[in-house]
Amino acid sequence: MFNFWKKKEKKPTGGQGNHFAACFPEEGLTQKIVTTSINKPDNSEEFHVNVPDFKNAKLNVYSKLIDKSLIVNVLLINKNLYTAYPINKKFSKIKKCQNPRVTEWQNEMEAWVEVDVEPTVLKFFPTDYYKNKDKYENSKGLDIVFSGIAYHISKQREEDIVTKKGTFKTGKTCVLLKADYTVDSSFPDDYFFGGEILDIKTGKDYKLFLVKIINLEKDKELSIWVRCVSSNIKDNLKKGDYVSGMFWLQGKII
Repeated sequence: MFNFWKKKEKKPTGGQGNHFAACFPEEGLTQKIVTTSINKPDNSEEFHVNVPDFKNAKLNVYSKLIDKSLIVNVLLINKNLYTAYPINKKFSKIKKCQNPRVTEWQNEMEAWVEVDVEPTVLKFFPTDYYKNKDKYENSKGLDIVFSGIAYHISKQREEDIVTKKGTFKTGKTCVLLKADYTVDSSFPDDYFFGGEILDIKTGKDYKLFLVKIINLEKDKELSIWVRCVSSNIKDNLKKGDYVSGMFWLQGKII
């Protein structure tokens, strides 16, 4: 919806896919939210950048707080809409991440970043890439916080998930699988997940779940705050339940 840049060889198109729909399922609401974010932002930043077709262009970043846990960022280049994306601002504890590998999108203001986070590897959408490109591209180690926006979430059932990497049984399982292990996906920051609910926070039309996704010794476990709109929560979930679903993984430098 917001791909207004020209294609360039060797870099992926990227795009925000169904991320807005996961936050605003009502038809037409996304466009209203983006327009409000531009006209009545809660915060704004200005930079000068070089991007395809624009040299020393003015980048304006407008941020709008939608509710206690959700922000929308809108990026304008020379006053023209360039891209926009929602952010779950309820982030996890800081994780020490090593060897960041950047896959920059064609618009050069967004990217996927892959990092080593003991004991796994995560690929995520950096919500601060537009201002921290150099850090992502040139650092050997970064302190990152993560969060997720869920497409759906429900109580785990006893079933097998068959993937390109093998078969995984669910029931009371902590698991994190890139979506492209199981389906053809253009979004490597989408994950199927399973885990235990450690905490729940309830908003007007959404819930936040702190889900333990990797269950190892304390310094290696991974728990992420996952936001899901009420209409995409399939069961009456409580603390201690094991859940599964699919989310978009975000992160930023601390």
